[in-house]
Amino acid sequence: DIDDTADEVHGVQQQVLFNGYYDSYCYLPLHLYEGQSGKLITTILRPGRRPTGDEMVSILKRVVRAIRHEWPDVLILLRGDGHFSTPEVHDWCESQEPEIFYILGQSGNRVLKEKSRELLKQAQLLYRFRQERYVHKVLKKQKKSQDSKSRGKENSPEDFGNGVLGEQLKVKLYTEFLYQAQTWSKPRRIICKVEVSEKGENIRFIVTNIKLSRKAYIYETIYCGRGQMENYIKDHKRFLHSDRTSCHKFEANQFRLFLHSAAYVLMH
Repeated sequence: DIDDTADEVHGVQQQVLFNGYYDSYCYLPLHLYEGQSGKLITTILRPGRRPTGDEMVSILKRVVRAIRHEWPDVLILLRGDGHFSTPEVHDWCESQEPEIFYILGQSGNRVLKEKSRELLKQAQLLYRFRQERYVHKVLKKQKKSQDSKSRGKENSPEDFGNGVLGEQLKVKLYTEFLYQAQTWSKPRRIICKVEVSEKGENIRFIVTNIKLSRKAYIYETIYCGRGQMENYIKDHKRFLHSDRTSCHKFEANQFRLFLHSAAYVLMH
C-alpha cells in the first residue's frame, strides 16, 4: 500500500514547496506498508508536490528489487489513490506481470461519467423503491400499533424497528468496462461503483490489471482494504512525531524520518 501525507513546516527547510491542496508549505513524504500486516516497508521524504509517473516508477523499481532479494517468488499487489494512477506506473506494472498487479483509484472525467450514467439511473430508481417500501412498512406498523392499543395490548420495541435508514436504504451497484485515456498505451479495466443514499450520489472509479476476480470483490474487499493504511500513517505521525522535520538540510530531515520509521518497526 502506498500513500503520501503532509508534513507542514514553518521554517526555511530545503526543498519545501507550497501545496495548494493542503494550503501550506510542506514536505510530502511517501509511506509504503505491507497491506495485510501493517509492517512498514519504507518512508521517503519528498518535496511538497505529488510525485510524477517517472518518479513513482523509479521508487517502485528500488522497492521491488529489495523485496525480490528476500522473497523472489512473492506476488506483489500495488494499491493506491488516484494520484498514483499514471501511464508510467500502469505500463511498468504490466511489464512485470504476472508477478506484479495494481489496483489504483482513477479520477472521474466526462467519458467515465457518461459510461456510468445508466448505472446511476438504476441506482436512483432502486433507492426510491426502497424509500417507498420503507414508508409503507412504517405506515403498516403504525396501523398495527393503533389496533393493538385499541385492544389494550402493548407493542414490544422490536415491532417498530430502529427507525434508522442509513445502511438499510443505501444502494450500491457496480459495473466495469474497458477505457483508454489519451495518454494510455492501451485500454484498461475500469471498475465503477455507484452509491446512492440519503447523503446523495457517490461515483468512484478504479483501474486494475487484475482480469479474473469479480468487480465487487475487487473494489470492496481488495481496494477498500487499503483504508487501514491511514491508521498506520496516523500511528507513525501522532505517536512517533515523525512530522518533525525542522532541520534546515533535506538530508538531515530524511535521516530523522528514517529514525522515526525504525522506531515504528520496533513497535510493530
